[in-house]
Amino acid sequence: MYAPVKPLDFKEELFPLRKGKYEVSPGLSPLDSDVFLKDQNFNDYIEQKSICFNENKDKYLCLDEEFLSNESVYQDFLNQCASKDYSSIAQMTLNTQEDFALMKGEKAIAISLCFPNHWDPREKISQDFNHIHIPVADFGQIAKNATRLSRSLIERGPFKRFAWGLSTDTRLNHHPEAPKGVSDELWYGRSFKNDGNHKLYMRIERQHMVGLAEENICLFTIRTYFLDVAQIPARELKLLKEAIVSMTDDTLTYKGIKKNLDDVISYIDEMIG
Repeated sequence: MYAPVKPLDFKEELFPLRKGKYEVSPGLSPLDSDVFLKDQNFNDYIEQKSICFNENKDKYLCLDEEFLSNESVYQDFLNQCASKDYSSIAQMTLNTQEDFALMKGEKAIAISLCFPNHWDPREKISQDFNHIHIPVADFGQIAKNATRLSRSLIERGPFKRFAWGLSTDTRLNHHPEAPKGVSDELWYGRSFKNDGNHKLYMRIERQHMVGLAEENICLFTIRTYFLDVAQIPARELKLLKEAIVSMTDDTLTYKGIKKNLDDVISYIDEMIG
């Protein structure tokens, strides 16, 4: 069944914060690596993806009619990005650590999401950029510039960016619909008390964006990994605390932090020493 993965050992390049302020912004920088990456947890990620497909493949892999009607063209592009010759998007899913989506203009035409962070790809497939991001707190300024941003992702780049939050476990799959036989409360997580019995992690997404202007498409990848807050150096922990304190109430609620905020801050203070 679904199992936790091992947090990565701390390295400065894995830590997403460079200042102690949380901002909702594109935060794009040039991609300086392969599009798809591989680390020491590769086999565990692939095993968890297989479990997702065994549970309900259609819950995690969603395809729009546009993708299905031109599948060979789109699969060729995906294969170019992966530097592999996959026969299908399903095979690609089961052989890469990343989740990924393919956008046609501003529309999601394929979503492979075995490691969702509390969102359901079935609700996002065939939707446009702004509709996909409706739940994201404080997203208004980006929403105003969605068309321009989408064009930049398709015509420029490739780019990378980071997104992050806090987690009380290192289970990759946090689909909002619990598997059969698992209680919603147990599945949901995000309940933290600074009582010596709970762990706290940063859940980080390294996101890559690669466009192909002639087809008006962009690949968006998500590499999810965890850092154990107790193993993060004090300098970076101070940035983390400052960033959390700077969040709006809407963002704290969206990220599942608000109800545990006092315990989270006191725990980080203890780790800083």
